[in-house]
Amino acid sequence: MKIGIVGLGLIGGSLAMASAAAGHEVVGTDEDDATAINALASKAISRPMDVKDMAHECDIVVLCVPSRTAALLVEEALSGTAIVTDVASVKQPICESVAKLEPEVQDRFIGGHPMAGSEQSGFDAARVNLFKNKMWIVVPPHNNSLKHVAVVESFISSLGVEHCVLSPEQHDRLVAYISHLPQLASSALMDLAAGEAIDNEIILRLAGGGFRDMTRIAANNTTMWLDIVHDNASEISAALDAYIDALQTLKKNVDSFESKEVEDLFTGARSARSSLPDAGRRLERLTEVLIPVPDTPGVLASITALTKDINVYDIKIVHALEEDRGVLSLVVQPDDADGLVATLNENGFEALRSDLE
Repeated sequence: MKIGIVGLGLIGGSLAMASAAAGHEVVGTDEDDATAINALASKAISRPMDVKDMAHECDIVVLCVPSRTAALLVEEALSGTAIVTDVASVKQPICESVAKLEPEVQDRFIGGHPMAGSEQSGFDAARVNLFKNKMWIVVPPHNNSLKHVAVVESFISSLGVEHCVLSPEQHDRLVAYISHLPQLASSALMDLAAGEAIDNEIILRLAGGGFRDMTRIAANNTTMWLDIVHDNASEISAALDAYIDALQTLKKNVDSFESKEVEDLFTGARSARSSLPDAGRRLERLTEVLIPVPDTPGVLASITALTKDINVYDIKIVHALEEDRGVLSLVVQPDDADGLVATLNENGFEALRSDLE
């Protein structure tokens, strides 16, 4: 495919490198001319191209810019025939912008968010394997048909990533806990220790591996994170409330030394931490639910609305029956499959379960 990359920083530059390595033709642009020249010289892109031309010449345009900037650029990116996706950490702003466009234009936008990054920034920090074996969240707007989801799924699969499908609301709520809250907690801890260092200079020299691991992401790009906090403030606030409640409970148990409660926290957290999938290890024992569907606007939204209480690890069209009809594949945990099949059938879809090896 011909891929247009808008923004050639850490994420955009890495995406350009990975796309070129996967055999795609890659063009790009960046607000900093020197960055675009650097990307061209390193062969991450084959030539510079502005957003308007990408919209007409590319198969997919990827907006690798902050969420508010992506929301401003998305209409121009959709002005041609290209499918448009993005990598922003918050999905509501751009989905709201797309919802104001004509339905046939809306249909070519499929939101995205690769769960990969670094405390470093800029094209110089980009690397070809940044996304390898990471999770890429696909976030279709509510009123969306199936045909372009498969194209985006094919592209990101070519980069060696796993992917799952979430609604914009699900995405913003969940990443508040596993991405945005850790950033704020890391920054607050680093700031707390730095304040203590005013009177006790040695404290930072004492910092060992645990403190360094917990505060590594405090070095992340400030401007980017200000945008994220602004755009996902309500979900981040809810996550902070839950975290503060957990810390207050912990403080109470420490003050009274309720050793059983503290022990339960340690053992529960240790067990949960050990169950996190290792990088490069795919989730095991998943089940596929197949649904024959017409390729019409809104059908994907109707189906994903019925999956709101479960995780969908993959979504694709597995084959076309005829020009206006396909088979949608949803990959879920085995325990969720039977209930999902029943729910889909109750709502007029002919779903069936197919266990994966």
